[in-house]
Amino acid sequence: MAENSKSWFRMRWRTLFFLLVALAVGWSAYSYWREYSELAAKRARESMAPVAGSKCEVELSDKTTVSGTFVKLNDEWIVLSQSLGGDRTESWIPRQHVLRMRVAR
Repeated sequence: MAENSKSWFRMRWRTLFFLLVALAVGWSAYSYWREYSELAAKRARESMAPVAGSKCEVELSDKTTVSGTFVKLNDEWIVLSQSLGGDRTESWIPRQHVLRMRVAR
């Protein structure tokens, strides 16, 4: 009887070990896929961004419009440069408030 319980115990440790290895492999694959998909989305977004120096008009969710020269775009902000008189100012616009962005050609 003691022999049976000992082999059962060994089998459980082996099963637990294989489950942990499978969990580590699965977690690694998931994290790799997640990082890859985030980078692919970032590349696609950057390829659709206007060229720096283009004239842009951004319509916000409260129906106001901001015009200026496109500077850069990232995950959270759109940056436009505006010249008022002789001064240049930058407008940092949160992307979640942008309804539409038109680029002059």
